[in-house]
Amino acid sequence: MTETSIHLHPAFFGEAEKPLVESGELHATVFLYPSGVQALRLSNSLCSIVVLPFLGQQIWDAQFFGRTLTMRSMFDQPYPTAEYLRTYGGFLVHCGVTAMGVPAAGDTHPLHGELPNARYQSAQLVLGKDELGVYLAVTGEYRHTVAFATNYLARPLVKLYAGSSRLAVSLTVQNLKQTPMELMYLAHANFRPVDHGRLVYSAPCTPQHVRVRSS
Repeated sequence: MTETSIHLHPAFFGEAEKPLVESGELHATVFLYPSGVQALRLSNSLCSIVVLPFLGQQIWDAQFFGRTLTMRSMFDQPYPTAEYLRTYGGFLVHCGVTAMGVPAAGDTHPLHGELPNARYQSAQLVLGKDELGVYLAVTGEYRHTVAFATNYLARPLVKLYAGSSRLAVSLTVQNLKQTPMELMYLAHANFRPVDHGRLVYSAPCTPQHVRVRSS
């Protein structure tokens, strides 16, 4: 496995989209949304994704075979806020990890936790090769520290391979405390349905097979 990392800096990103890395059919360009959010576009011959390297490392948009896979929302661009519902509509969002923040009495955690719009302290673009082929990847580090409560490091990773229409997405969490920590995680994908499509639920819809959350 070989890798070359480019350490990203907010100053790299301007209003005009410009190339950063080219390797065969793999391309990476950088640009700035009018809202001021930095964006990194990775593309190959089949698809492209837009990753927000410093805002949650969200995959904000995904286009495969000329079709947009990302849900429609009221936001036409991401906004620099930590509030989940004030910048909503990314294709894939990392959620957690100290809690999921589900709407319920007594749960005061932010909706879907602190990860969705976390401000990453570092971000890298990686050009590499492994057993699956040549890829472009985005990674970085977010450290979440609350005195006497939480101290962890989150490292997401998304890989786009040459000639492939599949994404490899993962998240590693390192507990920096001296005591165990609770962990909740959700890879929140927001797909745009095919027009006039039909959702098929394949499991038996009975009390023995389905449990409805009452709260």
